[in-house]
Amino acid sequence: MRSGCDNDTKAGLEIGGIALGDVINHTAFHYEAIQTPNQEKLKEQNTNLLQHYAHLLIERKDELAAFSSLLAVDCYFSKRSFVDNILEKTDFNIISRLRDDAVLYFFGYDSGSESC
Repeated sequence: MRSGCDNDTKAGLEIGGIALGDVINHTAFHYEAIQTPNQEKLKEQNTNLLQHYAHLLIERKDELAAFSSLLAVDCYFSKRSFVDNILEKTDFNIISRLRDDAVLYFFGYDSGSESC
């Protein structure tokens, strides 16, 4: 857990937070906080942190879809395993910054020109 006061990482509880964004009023409202299991618990459940967070969102997809079809997540979640899982099992559109290790493919059209 990151301590803002000490500007350091500290051992302790972590939560996954879900907020509902209001674009018109430029704000977000806390919706739910779910305690993140430690590595031992994740290992017992034969899962990892990205799968855990995807599962939480998939479980709540109907509730959350009543508010929006957009899911904004930070770059930690822009891994293929998370994105594919969410896109296959929900109707959310994901908004995120890409990670530094992202690999993109461009499927362009053949217009007879080499420029896009």
